[in-house]
Amino acid sequence: MNKKLHIATSLIILIAIFYGGYVLGQNKIKNDLINRISNINQASKSIDNAAFSINIPDGWMEQPSISGVSATIVKDIEDHEEVELKNINFKSYFMITYDEMKSRIMPDYVGYIKEQVIKSIPDFVVDKEEPLQVNGNEGYSIEGHERQQGADFKSLLVLVRGKDDGIWLISFNTAQKDWEKYLETAKETVNSFVVK
Repeated sequence: MNKKLHIATSLIILIAIFYGGYVLGQNKIKNDLINRISNINQASKSIDNAAFSINIPDGWMEQPSISGVSATIVKDIEDHEEVELKNINFKSYFMITYDEMKSRIMPDYVGYIKEQVIKSIPDFVVDKEEPLQVNGNEGYSIEGHERQQGADFKSLLVLVRGKDDGIWLISFNTAQKDWEKYLETAKETVNSFVVK
């Protein structure tokens, strides 16, 4: 009943807004609606579900994820000069996945993940790695670079201990030339991750 009342109220408000636009002038209502939509978009700049929440940076958007991936966030507009990046229509992105540690401790799981990454991307080179905390949860970060399809990429993989035997993997991937430009955004986004 409340849902029907909410929908009916919303429709009445929309009709009143559009009617007011005709009475008060088309430009005023257009500007008001644009501002309201902008405020709504700014207010919903996060992914918040039963398992986790994470902020979506300005200029980035959530995109439907492939099977096995909990969330994907991509750079909305990104124009590359490199032909290799244009050919594959590459956009920088964050990907969040969930796994189980299977009773392993963090150092063992980190070793396992590095093995898996190198199996998938033989050219992957670890540049830096360190333990860290993400909102009070044990974590580990691995920075590295690789060359794929003729293009140079840089990646950040952050493992965040979840509940029970769970672990979250947040990966950030970008063109190597864009690494410095996006590094602070990547760190802020990872640090906004909250396990529920």
